[in-house]
Amino acid sequence: MIRINLLPARRPRIRPAATNEATRPMVMGLAGLAAVAVLVAALVDRPKRSRLGELSDANRQLQSQIQAKNKQLEGYPQLKKAAEEADD
Repeated sequence: MIRINLLPARRPRIRPAATNEATRPMVMGLAGLAAVAVLVAALVDRPKRSRLGELSDANRQLQSQIQAKNKQLEGYPQLKKAAEEADD
């Protein structure tokens, strides 16, 4: 009598990569690179963001001064035109 197997063939179980001793150094190396990348990004980015904040504050102050000067100059074109007409 011939034996017929109708069940699918069993696949061998795949062990998780984290428990595989051969990949552990690679995982540790990648984790180390990620940590160094975060550290470098923080050390490079922090001074630039600080400088950007200082420039933004200075820009806001200058914009307020410009707005105050523009308010003082309201009507200046009309006065200038009247002065030119008076000189003629």
